[in-house]
Amino acid sequence: RTIGSNCNNALLGAKCDPVLNELATDVMLLIKTNILLPQATIHVKTKPALICRSILGHMLAATGDFGTSKIDESFREYVLDDTIVAPKGIRVFYWLYPYKSIKIIRDVALPQFRGDWEDFRRGGVGIFSIMKYPPLGYLVTRSDSYEGLDELTQYCRNNLDDEADIPVRLSDIKPEYWPEAGEDTFLMGGEGLGNGVSAVPRNKRKRINE
Repeated sequence: RTIGSNCNNALLGAKCDPVLNELATDVMLLIKTNILLPQATIHVKTKPALICRSILGHMLAATGDFGTSKIDESFREYVLDDTIVAPKGIRVFYWLYPYKSIKIIRDVALPQFRGDWEDFRRGGVGIFSIMKYPPLGYLVTRSDSYEGLDELTQYCRNNLDDEADIPVRLSDIKPEYWPEAGEDTFLMGGEGLGNGVSAVPRNKRKRINE
């Protein structure tokens, strides 16, 4: 209902989501490899523009209804137009998220600088959307930066299929409920806050040979 079944299946499902899944698999394999664990940063080859398109597509789908806000319109314009490689005025940040839960939280207000209440009193609040898809978390915002996170959108080059080696910092582990919770921040949301997605994958049962 948010972007149409054809675009959801043919565009996101067939072209973008496989790249998102491949990135998740590659990062998971690397962080499980004992040889690489001592390193502070690993680099993973992926297609950043398709990752960004997949993330924003899932942000749209998470609302369940056709949104008419300016944020939804900008997300939809990017997802549905193959000529736009990087989303206009939107940045996608990411961090290592070594937890099992999957979450999508749309259009919430957070302080742009955690714990800086002077900046908050001066109006330092940004609008953010969050997607946690293990082993990475993603933050979508119009803000120029957030808490030193790496930016994915800067690697969107000339074409959707262009590849880049993106860094993943193994030593920077955030709490599971970061950035939406914590003593040094707060979160505000409207009626749409309840339309987010939250799930924990079931543990696979081991087959016992008789």
